[in-house]
Amino acid sequence: MRSWSSPLRDSHHTIRCSAHCALAARLLSAVAVLAALALSLSTPAPASAATQRALLVGINEYQALPDLGGAVNDVRLLREILVQRFGFPADQVRVVTDEQATRKGILAALKTLVDESEPGDLVYFHYSGHGSQASDRNGDEPEGMDETLVPHDGRTRRIPDILDDELARLLGKLDAEQTVVVLDSCHSGTATRGGSFAVRRVEPDARETLYEQVATRAVVPLEQEDYVLLTGAASNQDALDGPIDGRAHGLFSYALARSMIRNGPRGSARQVFSGVE
Repeated sequence: MRSWSSPLRDSHHTIRCSAHCALAARLLSAVAVLAALALSLSTPAPASAATQRALLVGINEYQALPDLGGAVNDVRLLREILVQRFGFPADQVRVVTDEQATRKGILAALKTLVDESEPGDLVYFHYSGHGSQASDRNGDEPEGMDETLVPHDGRTRRIPDILDDELARLLGKLDAEQTVVVLDSCHSGTATRGGSFAVRRVEPDARETLYEQVATRAVVPLEQEDYVLLTGAASNQDALDGPIDGRAHGLFSYALARSMIRNGPRGSARQVFSGVE
């Protein structure tokens, strides 16, 4: 809504954090303006105005891949912050975790989010879990690889990852005034293993025939303006998952949550940016 105090409008161009994820970079190129974080959550919208909606996906338990420890804690923490600090209605913040977060479950939840959104809404999507790659089937990736989100049942028989093209196509149908997408996952060819942290990355899916049926031939562009890009790792880095202050979290999600708490609803996007870095 134009009446919102919007830190996003500090700038009329995309702001990139020094650490941006390959998946988010592919999403951005696919839809031209898809953001990976817009902390323009600002003050709560009036009850009679637009709705603030969120879908938070966190996956610790995988059927066929190494488990993570902090992804579910990430989305639980973000839910608390969105509801208690940023005025999101509790019944408009959906959390999908572990066995609920199958490929079918995630796509269905995204479709519901799109179907329920209305002009003027603020929509927030957060994913914490493994990221990877798959062979590009529609020729829109210069390096020949699509970036992917890996669902709970990813890498089991006949279950492909969720392609960046699929995510972009779904989110491109949103009617929302502002779209916020946070991705705490990444793929990288360089492993950065150290201490007690796990890497939120799995090797590319080599089952090319699975992706022939899901590759998208066209992407619906988003119509919104003004976005901020902020994601979990640089394209040559991995998103990390491990113990922080006595609990497991994604390093990026935890830093984001702390910065949101510290800066509050009236903090600017650049202040949140600085806090996360």
